[in-house]
Amino acid sequence: MPNRLLRDWTDSLRFDGISAEAERLFTRLIMKADDYGRFHCDPRLIKANCFPLHDDLTAAQVTAWLDELATRQLILRYEAEGRHLLAIVNYGQRLKQSRAKFPPPPGQAADFLPVSDHFRELPGTSGHFPLEEKQKRRELEAEARSGTPPAPPEPSSGGARAAGGSRRSPNPAILANINSLRDAWATMPELCHSELQAYFANEAALESIRPETWTICGEYMRATLRTGDPGWQPRSRLKYLEAPGDLVSHAQAWASKRPKPRPVTPRPPLSGDVIEDPAEALHFFRTAPIKVPA
Repeated sequence: MPNRLLRDWTDSLRFDGISAEAERLFTRLIMKADDYGRFHCDPRLIKANCFPLHDDLTAAQVTAWLDELATRQLILRYEAEGRHLLAIVNYGQRLKQSRAKFPPPPGQAADFLPVSDHFRELPGTSGHFPLEEKQKRRELEAEARSGTPPAPPEPSSGGARAAGGSRRSPNPAILANINSLRDAWATMPELCHSELQAYFANEAALESIRPETWTICGEYMRATLRTGDPGWQPRSRLKYLEAPGDLVSHAQAWASKRPKPRPVTPRPPLSGDVIEDPAEALHFFRTAPIKVPA
């Protein structure tokens, strides 16, 4: 077993809000991943490798923990060589020689290492926190001193407001496609503040989705996956808006493996006149002589 370096993430806000089970899975993935932070993303293989003594663990539980890690940008999920794989973000293990046991994401170099734009440094190791974490830390400290919750931050120019200060609105056609993915989302068509931020952060990705891909995504979200099958059908609209490309990847992979319907061959018409009366047709089939080929 290779030696792995575990950095101190106890004061990192990107781990704030994830479950203890998801954090435990993340720790075990670091132990099992190859030198580039890559490992299986199939819940069955993760359970067998990371939790070999937990017989009561289900693939659905592992899938839920993977969703938490992907939402917090701790892992990158992808498909390569017909396998569902993952890569740990900001892996950064310092090794003299690095060996890859798993292929990189399609189109990436063999030594590709995913890096999160939002959490480029791990808090607690260098003391240099991203701007988002600095702002949240200041708010938490102010709340602790005053005993009152801080005021909500104003949307940034790239979020829910345009550069001139006027409030932006989502594209109605795209919003309709999003809400069509789940019936529960259609009952609340308006996006909340956090959903608006996620929408505008991934607006380019949402606009690039073609109409036929929206159809496939809708069919995939309404499909019933077999137990143990890898997949991601988000129940939360916010989680979908934070990673719309993940759903497209899963939906396209599901559609490619879906059995195609057999073409229906029309039966040749009966010889003679067409019998339209059902009673007359039944009498005809009962009394007509059977022709045996010579």
